[in-house]
Amino acid sequence: MADEIDLKVDTRELEAALKKLTAKLRSSVMRRALEAAGDVMLEAVVNHTPERTDEETPDGTSLPPGMLKASMTKEVIAPNENGLLSESVSRGTAFSAGNPRVKVGPEKVGRANKFGRVAYWVNNGWILTSHGAFNSAKNQKKGLDLRHKIRPIDGKHFLEAAFDESAEQAVDVFLATLADGIFNAQAESSAAAPDGNTDFAMDGETVHF
Repeated sequence: MADEIDLKVDTRELEAALKKLTAKLRSSVMRRALEAAGDVMLEAVVNHTPERTDEETPDGTSLPPGMLKASMTKEVIAPNENGLLSESVSRGTAFSAGNPRVKVGPEKVGRANKFGRVAYWVNNGWILTSHGAFNSAKNQKKGLDLRHKIRPIDGKHFLEAAFDESAEQAVDVFLATLADGIFNAQAESSAAAPDGNTDFAMDGETVHF
């Protein structure tokens, strides 16, 4: 488990219905379904994200109380009108093929990704160390005061808890929202072309998470 949870959706069983929509409608329907599922997961992550209860110190480098919880957000990765997925990367946006998905975790801010690093440590645990320079041969040679290990801190595993709590409901919400979107799109298409006959099969949906 990294610093976020994600819901990856295998939509192959729905391709027959989705492909009967225009590319623009298909993208919109998928995005709305993923947004709805992401909201379910985000609420669980926020509820499970721990908050600091210790008193801040002037020389401390930890996030202020409530900052990690406030940083939690969702990112929907859905196909655009060309059928490609748009995903944020360090230097902009990348487009690729793959399964639509929604990721929930701390907001990515700057190259250091401080929120992500803190979420990873809090979730998985870390080694508490003293202040000082990193214990490296170079710093030893300089005679600097070096950090030393104090004790291990157990992880809270709040991301796993949030995923376990919300995944099933998120899938249900995704499928219900997707079904509504497809049938609403069908109704709009029928209204625009009353002579057309289009059937949407919703049997056998499969979602992997």
